[in-house]
Amino acid sequence: MTTEFHPLPADGQTTLGEVTDFLLNSRKFVGLSDTLLVRSVLVRVKDHEWINYATSLFVSPQIEFREKEADSELGDLRLISHQSHIERLSEEETLVGLLGYWKEKAGTEGFEFREEGRISRHARSSECSIPCWVLSVQEKHPRPRENAHPNAPHGPFFDMKTSFFAENAHDAAKEWLRDPFLRNGDGASIDNQYRIIIPDGRAYFSDFTPQGDSLEIEVEAMEGLKLSCCGKTYGYHRNSSLHAEPIVDGKAVLKLSGVVRDLDLYLMDSTGEWLDRYKEGENYASWGPSIYYRDRLSDDPSFADLRQALEHGEGQQVEFKEWMPVSSRKLKSDELLKTAVAFSNAEGGNLYIGVTDETEIVGAERSLEKEYGKKYKGDLSKMEDAYIQDLRKVLLESIQSPIAPTFEWIDHANHAILRIHFPAGQAKPYAIIETGDIYIRKNATSRKAYPAELQRMCSLENGLRLRGF
Repeated sequence: MTTEFHPLPADGQTTLGEVTDFLLNSRKFVGLSDTLLVRSVLVRVKDHEWINYATSLFVSPQIEFREKEADSELGDLRLISHQSHIERLSEEETLVGLLGYWKEKAGTEGFEFREEGRISRHARSSECSIPCWVLSVQEKHPRPRENAHPNAPHGPFFDMKTSFFAENAHDAAKEWLRDPFLRNGDGASIDNQYRIIIPDGRAYFSDFTPQGDSLEIEVEAMEGLKLSCCGKTYGYHRNSSLHAEPIVDGKAVLKLSGVVRDLDLYLMDSTGEWLDRYKEGENYASWGPSIYYRDRLSDDPSFADLRQALEHGEGQQVEFKEWMPVSSRKLKSDELLKTAVAFSNAEGGNLYIGVTDETEIVGAERSLEKEYGKKYKGDLSKMEDAYIQDLRKVLLESIQSPIAPTFEWIDHANHAILRIHFPAGQAKPYAIIETGDIYIRKNATSRKAYPAELQRMCSLENGLRLRGF
């Protein structure tokens, strides 16, 4: 008797029992191996209780982990790993037992999950080599009400045996779990996350090759599937074209009209289910090297840096601002000085003007026209030069200890983006003259330096001077 294949939902709710049944009966249809790997990061709270910070259960792991079995304590942080097999699953409680394996190791009482969890389907991406389903589940009663929102212990955390190091609990979870769907955190709060990641190897896009007015698409697929590539391409004037071409011998060719600016393609099967998706525009690509911007990425390092910054978002060395006025009467001018001082007191960084916090390209040209258009009669080149001169003047007159930023205009889809590069300073600490405030960059935030950080900056600077640097 042949088992009928029923895929998991692409979006919505499902139960752990349904997932268990899928793994036992349908894994061969999606190319899964028998391996299960569960990894947990625990934190110790008051009364020496271990609680879950984040747990990820990988079905047929696509990532190679060095430690299959592990239980390491790093002060108030604990790292656990355990490997099992799908054939050992017999009922829902067994899957629950894997997610709660850490409780067995930590000697904590048993618990229950909510009956349903949120499931979503994800296309191949830079973080996932093939498409997958992701199920997020929650404990029914994760912790007593009086301890409902405990804080994570302070780092850093280090294990000399394995050379594992993390500055805080969230960084530890990112490094230990290597789960691309881990929710962002500040390392201070505890989200108590649980996830099951199930790859789907039925079919996915593997390569794209532009050839004049056509695009050749290659697909990796299991035998017997009837597939088509469907979607839209967009030109520079937002004119769009619809496409639907069958996949034959692992390939399809899309005929294009005009220059492609954006594309959004789906890999569809004969039942109308989408198996994979690929998107590309001037500031993003689902995975791999850009199809239509790879030449500029290799020939123009500044454009490549901007693309990379847009892909990863704000961080330790990247800040986005839609506009930075230079008038001292405008509060946003304070943001310029704060960012400049913070980068200079840390590892340096790039400030991009003309990009929103959500990485949307808006350009600086409208603001330039508003500020300088009348004086320079709309001459964009002159307005850009005047803006840079004003920025230099403000930075020179407003920061204690001179800094040496560099300025560069980058054209991106007919939008003017200004990159200001602030190198790591050689005369730390730097401060805003008017207020005396000293800022430092930490992750995606420019904040006032703590006394200990200020002391380290001063000690380092004095040490360099004594050695003759």
